[in-house]
Amino acid sequence: MTPVFSFDLSKNLRKTLNYIKTNDTLQYYGTRNIAEIGCFEGCSTHVLHKNFKDLPFFNKIYCIDPWDDDFHERGKPHFHINYHDQFDRFTKNIKNIRKDLVILPGKAEDILPKISPEIEFDFVYIDGDHFASSVYKNGKDAFSKLSENGYILFDDYLWGDYKNYPKLCPYEGIEQFIDEHKDSINIISKDFQVLIKKR
Repeated sequence: MTPVFSFDLSKNLRKTLNYIKTNDTLQYYGTRNIAEIGCFEGCSTHVLHKNFKDLPFFNKIYCIDPWDDDFHERGKPHFHINYHDQFDRFTKNIKNIRKDLVILPGKAEDILPKISPEIEFDFVYIDGDHFASSVYKNGKDAFSKLSENGYILFDDYLWGDYKNYPKLCPYEGIEQFIDEHKDSINIISKDFQVLIKKR
């Protein structure tokens, strides 16, 4: 079955993953577990799978998303056709790669602390709830489960009207995360996406 997506916003993700595989040791040492926070219809899930599945030691992609049908704009939920029945579309789209996924419906702030302490992530992609407080907490929780030399990739750093509505956009949350973890991370790239590596 060919996946069908309402829209493809994975251009920046593809670019960043290509940079990592070209310029860092990931291609040699591989990844075990990956976490994706915010999966929507599975487009980025497919991109992650394509880029990591053939690397050494690949195990699973943990897909974390509430998959609710509300679209939030400036803090208010409302109906949006692209978000209605999104979990059904996700399920259909990932059918061919299902064996490599762990699907965890719910908010990342509730899911991540419940994942076994024995499981570490080598790569975490954060593109879920865009409220600054949520992005910060997702980053903080993900960092606690990140392996040494593991990566966190924050999406949508410059998304939205973050100057006038800082609490409603990822920018402030990402900046807070960076400031609090500056002694234990390296910033690899900082553009529309922010890639950090744990020291």
